Amino acid sequence: TIGTPMNAISQGVRAKVVMVLAHKPFFVLIARDHIKAVKDLRGRTIAISNVGGSLDLSLVWILESFGMKRSEIQVLPTGNTRNAFIALQSKRADAAMLVSPLDFLLEKEGGYTPLAYLDELVEAPLHGWVTTEKHIRTKRDQVKRLIKGTLEGIAYTKAHREEAIPLLNKIL
Repeated sequence: TIGTPMNAISQGVRAKVVMVLAHKPFFVLIARDHIKAVKDLRGRTIAISNVGGSLDLSLVWILESFGMKRSEIQVLPTGNTRNAFIALQSKRADAAMLVSPLDFLLEKEGGYTPLAYLDELVEAPLHGWVTTEKHIRTKRDQVKRLIKGTLEGIAYTKAHREEAIPLLNKIL
């Protein structure tokens, strides 16, 4: 995600976003089944990957969208989204901020309810390429090749859906 680098840039790190790959985040707040609404999370524990990262900021956006403050919940930083997923499964957390397709895996398993999809609440860049200003100046050709290769990969995937869909199905 580009949330952490964007945070660093806002604090003075000399870097640039050179390409945005997804303009809407695929983040979801998912909870154990007995929790039916975001407001039911008051006083409960929510697993996130890292404090200050994209999922943490997304959690704040979701809470505020439902009239809540972060101070009303407990946050469990787990280091990465896979660990947040495990914290929810093991009942160390009541809910978790996850990235698709982890939410689909939990829904298939049963016993979990998606409470909010961030893409329905906000439009914000999710994935992209970020590099330092120095790297852009000194290795401009490499940055151009990265962007060109990414665009070619996207075009190939769209043109060869019959190859791409089975690969995605294996993940889901």
